[in-house]
Amino acid sequence: MRPLELSKAARRAFEALAADLRRIFGDRLVALVAHGPATSLAFVTTIGADDLDACAVLVMPWHREGLEPPLILTPDEFRRSLDTFPLEYAAILDEHAIIVGHDPFAGVTIHDEDIRRACEVQARGLLIHLRQGWLASGVTASMLAELSMGMSADFEAAIEEGATMVRVGTAIFGARPSKAA
Repeated sequence: MRPLELSKAARRAFEALAADLRRIFGDRLVALVAHGPATSLAFVTTIGADDLDACAVLVMPWHREGLEPPLILTPDEFRRSLDTFPLEYAAILDEHAIIVGHDPFAGVTIHDEDIRRACEVQARGLLIHLRQGWLASGVTASMLAELSMGMSADFEAAIEEGATMVRVGTAIFGARPSKAA
């Protein structure tokens, strides 16, 4: 884990967000954790519709300060969803800053099996959608025999990576003339 480095402006914005959340949740606010320059998790003991309504009216002011609305969850919801969002939570655990409250990640472990499963789900999903896109495009396998990538500036790297077609017009003819405004 490495601490998330925040600019002074970002830290002030998160501290103002924490003050807003403290006004809404009171002592139910367990912690506010920044996990990016504009993103955060708010841990609260309970969440009700009135709490969300109170937060909703503050979204625009938070946006003006450069912040996204926080993800709001209970510590129990977080712990019960570690196996559901292992990639996302691993990234947050790896780099974050506790703005207020105690460390909600103490003793938390992301299991390798959960990460493997999440990667498999994403890879399989991409493969299924790639096949669907192929069908929707109307392209046949013979039409995909060419791998076009690279241009004059990087054609050597493209060839090394297996390109069968490279655009090299600039290398042959020179740069295009700029269009008159």
